Amino acid sequence: MADTFKVLYQGQPGTTAAQVYSPGSLKSAVIKHMGFVNTTGTDRTLTIYVNGSAGTNLWKPAMTIVADGSGEWDGTLALGATDAIQMKASAATAITVTIEGDEIS
Repeated sequence: MADTFKVLYQGQPGTTAAQVYSPGSLKSAVIKHMGFVNTTGTDRTLTIYVNGSAGTNLWKPAMTIVADGSGEWDGTLALGATDAIQMKASAATAITVTIEGDEIS
């Protein structure tokens, strides 16, 4: 078993919920930090789901990230090999997301 602490995802979610990270086959992950940066001059929202994008998969409802502002989440979110994080933003290329944690293989 090997632990790899690293940036698991960095990018800008689009306006439709889509997968941004999954540990993959024979791996698991512990998410410890997520950072959110609004790169625009307008308030934007970010919605986070786990294991699908239905209402029952909602993990963080539409969070407002103020214009040219940022936010973060610190905690523990465990993901198995088939688990996944999906995200959507109110505007494409508006919010940069960085997910950091421990990937275990």
